[in-house]
Amino acid sequence: MTEHDDELRALGRASAELAHELRNVLATIGTSAHAASRTPADAARFLARIVRHAELGQRLVEDVMALARPLGGLETETQATTAVLDAARSTLATGARFDDRIETATLAVHPALFPRLLHALYANAIAVSKRPEGACIVTRVFQDDGSVCLDVEDDGPGIPEALRPTLFEEFATGREGGVGLGLALARRIAEAHGGRLTLRDDTASTTFRIALPAR
Repeated sequence: MTEHDDELRALGRASAELAHELRNVLATIGTSAHAASRTPADAARFLARIVRHAELGQRLVEDVMALARPLGGLETETQATTAVLDAARSTLATGARFDDRIETATLAVHPALFPRLLHALYANAIAVSKRPEGACIVTRVFQDDGSVCLDVEDDGPGIPEALRPTLFEEFATGREGGVGLGLALARRIAEAHGGRLTLRDDTASTTFRIALPAR
């Protein structure tokens, strides 16, 4: 078995996973459209479901395309840290509470891709939270040993040990309804900035750390 064969097998598995996820999205859209036409009184609810799943399908395709695209040589801009965090949260589901502890006022990042990295971490935190009042997410931004670090800490139940070795691989997910592309893309974006995205093992809660080179 050659390295090329391994790559082809991995591509085949990824294609099968993508087809499976898109088929689920299309099936939900189809059944919701049928239900909306049969029960006009509930049409608004079914139409909202169609919109949600259409957006999920769009994000799925966009993430796959981004994973396939070279991300090296990014052009970065110095931006206010608060503006970067706001951009990452602009399309999140409502209900989350954010506790920001910012010691570094600016970040040198790609203005579109870096918020997408943070968005993936925030979306995961919201999805796994068990709080009825909504997730509470702590973001710390600070300097540490020549790096600019961003820690994102959630209040979920933690990541199962069995999932940790493949956590940043494409289509790896332990969450019902999860696709498993967000963290894979987030890691690539961190690396394209010359940094790293890791899961910290020294905290009781789930904490992801983005470490960027200080500029």
